[in-house]
Amino acid sequence: MREVIRLSSEAPFNVPLHARRIIFGPVHCLSCRLAGVRVGKGVRFFGAPIVRRWRGSTITIGAGCELRSSPRSNVLGLAHPVVLSTMTSNARIDIAERCGLSGATLCAADRISIGPGCIIGADALITDNDHHALAPASRRRNSLESVSVSPVSLGANVFVGAKAIILKGSSIGEGAVIGAGAVVSGDVPANSIAAGNPARVVASVLDAPSESATTAR
Repeated sequence: MREVIRLSSEAPFNVPLHARRIIFGPVHCLSCRLAGVRVGKGVRFFGAPIVRRWRGSTITIGAGCELRSSPRSNVLGLAHPVVLSTMTSNARIDIAERCGLSGATLCAADRISIGPGCIIGADALITDNDHHALAPASRRRNSLESVSVSPVSLGANVFVGAKAIILKGSSIGEGAVIGAGAVVSGDVPANSIAAGNPARVVASVLDAPSESATTAR
């Protein structure tokens, strides 16, 4: 209770935000479950996510996750709600426990796997396919027949910055950081910091100053 009072005093703008979450969160949770999403215990919904689940596909949100879809729920503002989309009957989106998503889009034709404790920043995009064929003659077909598809995976405790894009076939190692606006296509080693377009490893998380060292300064 003391923590609630402290936060209310320091950030009064959060009071109506959490009030709406408490009132409408169960409704958003029920809506997701009715759409066939597997929702774990203690998932917190700030606004309603957009769910487009192909029949037979699997979307799982692990226990203790937080989905921020309301523009007011993130200090950076959000262009749209969290979007969870599958494009085939065999597709899977697996979000492990304790992850946070803010206006993020996850779109899978095969599989997107998010490890525990990941943070997906404002309006980031993760997709495992090209969505359209590269050949002009096939580009307008409403089919994945000629579309390149390859699974995407994020290890535990990955931090994806705002408006970053993670493309098909990417594998991001545990503890890695993806810079804001980065475009990832390929592998990012564990505990590394990748930035730019195309994303390149620019530093190591292990080389960054520790919290205690930063505080000491």
